[in-house]
Amino acid sequence: MKTKSELFVESRKENWAALREILVKISRKGIRKLPIEDVTQFPDLYRSCCQDLAEARMLGLSPDVIEYLNGITGQAHSFLYFVKPLSRKGILSFFKYHLPGCLVNNVRYVLIALLLFWGSAVISFVAITHNPELVHRFVSQAVLEQMEGMYHDSVATGRTAAEQAHMSTYYIQHNTSIAFLCFSTGVFLGLGSIYFLLFNGIFLGCIFAYLVNQGLGMNLIEFVTAHSFLELNAIAIAGAAGIMLGVSILKSWKAYSFECIKSSRDNILLLVGASAILLFCAAMIEGNISPSAIDYRIKLGIAVLTAALSMLYFIALPLIRRRQK
Repeated sequence: MKTKSELFVESRKENWAALREILVKISRKGIRKLPIEDVTQFPDLYRSCCQDLAEARMLGLSPDVIEYLNGITGQAHSFLYFVKPLSRKGILSFFKYHLPGCLVNNVRYVLIALLLFWGSAVISFVAITHNPELVHRFVSQAVLEQMEGMYHDSVATGRTAAEQAHMSTYYIQHNTSIAFLCFSTGVFLGLGSIYFLLFNGIFLGCIFAYLVNQGLGMNLIEFVTAHSFLELNAIAIAGAAGIMLGVSILKSWKAYSFECIKSSRDNILLLVGASAILLFCAAMIEGNISPSAIDYRIKLGIAVLTAALSMLYFIALPLIRRRQK
């Protein structure tokens, strides 16, 4: 009479042999040389063997069976989920060729996001400047009083090193959360990204106009000059990634296929990466330079330098490469 382990092996051995055969092919020629039928069967056979391994352990089958299943599932896992480690060359290639072109390659979405964000900011600023009472329709009195208190005095005393480190961390978290909302809500067919771009633009314009009307505009300008170009445009770029995500979902929905999302994935991630890098740099400046008591001309110089470098890296460099092709 056959044992429980022998009966189990007989009922499953065909799947195990099929997976073993695929693993031998991969070991000899690599996973990219697999025939299409093996590629489609590989994940299913792997999951089936994983279930068999769990069942064999639960039933307390012989150690030989469990050891064999451990071996083939472990080898299959290493092939199926293998991720090539990042190399120095790969990282340099990413920053040299892939990341710089993300704004130019997706200029339509970037321009839409910039127009929504800066357009709403300018319109609300002009409206509130000419009619100060309108600000109460968009911003609560508590927030207005908080902003007035923050910028009541000029940035002259500066901060200690500990305060600068703490505020840098705070700005990274705060700015990232705003950018994340602008991007992640793009999953609602892009409408969430559009809403948060408009919301943040209107809020920015209202606060700026309110402080100008209160005679505190220069205090605000003195604080935001060094970092605002990087920070505000990073938020707009995150919104552009969200709008692209929404459009790709809409196209995939209409076509009953996820191909549109897959084809846009790399561009979306590049825009998110560009936004994250700009936000990090802005937070470092906002936490260490913007609140310091250094001469305003130095802060202005930093703003001009960072703006020029950003435009050179993300706009001029890709355009030059296009013309050289």
